[in-house]
Parts: sequence; structure tokens; C-alpha cells
Amino acid sequence: MLEIQVFVFFLVHTNVRSLLPEQAKNDSGNR
Repeated sequence: MLEIQVFVFFLVHTNVRSLLPEQAKNDSGNR
């Protein structure tokens, strides 16, 4: 069930970005 894992990962990633937009921006700048 890799599809489910990817879906969950995407959902979590979106949630994290929504919750911590500042951190996401910092992470993007750092990378």
C-alpha cells in the first residue's frame, strides 16, 4: 500500500506547511 503512504505523507506535509508557514519558508531557503 505505497499509494496510501504517499497520500498520507502529502497530507501531513501540507498540514505542516499550513501550520508552520514560517518554518517551511526557512526550510526552503536553507535548502
